[in-house]
Parts: sequence; structure tokens; C-alpha cells
Amino acid sequence: MDKYGAALLLTSTIFVVIYYLGPLDPVYLSQLFVKFLLALGLVTFLIHIGTSWLKKWQWSRGLANGSSIEPSKNHDQEQSFKEKIQLEHFKKTESYKTRILIPREEKRKVRVEEELLRFQGPAWKGRGQNLGGSRQEGENTPEEAARHRILPERINQEAADRAKRQVENQSKRKPTIKLPTEPDEVNPDCITVCLRTSLGLKQRRFHKENTIQNVLDYMTTLGFSQRYYTVSLSFPRQCLQQQREATLGEMGFSKKVILNVEETE
Repeated sequence: MDKYGAALLLTSTIFVVIYYLGPLDPVYLSQLFVKFLLALGLVTFLIHIGTSWLKKWQWSRGLANGSSIEPSKNHDQEQSFKEKIQLEHFKKTESYKTRILIPREEKRKVRVEEELLRFQGPAWKGRGQNLGGSRQEGENTPEEAARHRILPERINQEAADRAKRQVENQSKRKPTIKLPTEPDEVNPDCITVCLRTSLGLKQRRFHKENTIQNVLDYMTTLGFSQRYYTVSLSFPRQCLQQQREATLGEMGFSKKVILNVEETE
């Protein structure tokens, strides 16, 4: 039993003795109960103060007797425990690296080298199989066999003629864009057409008798194919792709007009 319990038991015993010795008056009992509570509170306070003072006194005596070495011992033990845990983690990391990471990296390097050799090396690296006729000396690889192969002259000539015809056909099919001559700025029939493109604002002078097709040809020379692009008015909104044959004068254009280069729908 601690000191607080002993004090409480002693106070309770005194209260019981007084209760049995005194009168049974309710006023007296209430006064006695209040006094008991006050006495109990005082005793509790004294016990609390005494206990804290006793603990401080015991701690000061422990410091005087050299017990201050204990914290350093605990610190050394804690440091040793931390180092042990770090060593275990280091061993696990090295084991994982040796068992898994290094073999995986070696396999990846071997796979990359095999793919590099497969794509950069010759298509055939073995010895060819003789399928007929006599094998010529030194024809053991595709490269050596290619050096001994002689193609007929007519085959080379036919291939050259065929390539020449293809180039001529392509040049014939490709239309040549010829823009009309630019009129002078002082010409009353001169109209300056400005094209608003993604490359900036491009302009050129046209005659009022020139057609919308001439404007589309000028757009093509700027790098915008008529297959994917067309010109249109901003206000009122009007696409000019269907008015290719209309002249600029018929469209009501004056001295200067701005057209937008847009993608066809």
C-alpha cells in the first residue's frame, strides 16, 4: 500500500470514529462531511507535493552517486542497435543486387546485342547450299556469290529504260503553274490580293479580268495545295472554291481585298 492509500485509510478511520462518538444531528453530520472533504483535499495536496519532492531528492542522490553513466550506456546500446539494423539492410540490398539486378542487366545487354547484330549484320551468315551447276571456287558466302554473278546486259538496259519512262510520265502529269503578269500599281484595273496564311500575309497584284483560279494558283505557289486548301472571304463569310471561273471584277473586288487560306472540308 502506498503512502496516499495509507493516509486515506487513516483519515477515513478518524472520520468513522468521530461519527460514532458525536451526535446524529444532520447539521453536525454535514459539517463533519465538509470538514472531511477539506481534510482529504489537504492530505492529497500534501501527498502530491511530498511525492514530487521525494522523487527530486532521489534523482539528485542518484546523480551524486554516479548514476549519470546510465544515459550514455543507453545511447551506446541504441547506436549499436541502429548499426545492426543498417548492416542487415545493407546485406539484403547486396543480396538482391547480386541475385536479381545484375543477372537481369546482363540478360538485357545480351538481348540488345543480339538485336543489333540481327538488324545490322548481313541477312545471311551461313554457308549457301548449291542448288545446281558447279560451285565456283570461293562461293561460300552470299557476298562472294554476288561478286561472281553476271547479269545480262539487256536486263540492265530494260531497267534503265523503264525508270526513264516513269520519270517522263511523272513530269508530264505534273501541271505547270503559270501566273498572269502583274499589272502596274497605277493601272486603274489593278487589284491587290492579300492572302492571310499560316506563314503570314502574302500579297500580289492581279488584273480585274483575272479569275479566282489564278488566285488559287498563286496560293499553290506559296505551298498550299488546292487539293487541301482554298480561299474565302471573311465578311460576308463565303468560300470561293466554287467560283473558280469568276473574274475578280465580277466578284466585286476593288483596289485591295484580303482573302483567308483555309483547309477544305
